[in-house]
Amino acid sequence: MPTAQEILTRLTAHLPTPTRNADAFQAGDPATPITGIATTFVPSLDVLRKAAAHHRNLIIARESPYWARNPRQLAGNPLLEIKQKFIAENNLVIYRLKDAWDARTPSLQQTGLAKALGWHNLTPTGPYYQLASATTAQTLAARLKLNGVRILGAPTAKIKKAALTTGMITTPALAKILNDDPTVDAVIIGEPVEWEASTYFQDVLAAGQNKALIVLGLAASEEPGVNEMANWLKAIITEIPTELIPAGEPFAARKWS
Repeated sequence: MPTAQEILTRLTAHLPTPTRNADAFQAGDPATPITGIATTFVPSLDVLRKAAAHHRNLIIARESPYWARNPRQLAGNPLLEIKQKFIAENNLVIYRLKDAWDARTPSLQQTGLAKALGWHNLTPTGPYYQLASATTAQTLAARLKLNGVRILGAPTAKIKKAALTTGMITTPALAKILNDDPTVDAVIIGEPVEWEASTYFQDVLAAGQNKALIVLGLAASEEPGVNEMANWLKAIITEIPTELIPAGEPFAARKWS
């Protein structure tokens, strides 16, 4: 069986070197022999339990298992100790793979989300997708099996041209999308910084532009791309199994009467 380090050496040989790179082993021993690989958006305790049950002891994730950029800030936290104990007892290794993955072109993060939306037969121009027939935010949520989405603009707006992004969007990135193609009906994102990108879009609407910003949620926007990562890995690491273990949508929608 290959070790975690051997697997990552093979994988990174197929990826570009990003300008900013925080990809690294987050937990476990890189010399651990690996029986299987799981990809996921975030290695929650629930995901780790499923990975251990499926004998997938290398978890390749978009985010850290420890809820913070600097887990040393959580030293002594009892939940941190519970999670570290589970990782050690189950011989798990966790690697954060985000920056190098996002540096590859074309973006399989964007491709994965487009496929999940049923747009796999469309050829985008950058982030822009010209749809064969108009759709709505409700239809998009249904295709992704989401409990709900957040919308700025008309909730029932008909969408014929959409700009599709994953993850968090900054104000400059949102402004560029709208300025580069003023005909776009909706921008579909993972999450905004509310006092920045959300406020910018509120002012777009107040200035008289008839558009919508559809916020899927970070996990919902990124998990389809992690599925593409699993498929990509299967073509490189053929001697052990690889599967997606979804972290799932973290919030439930509630309608108060």
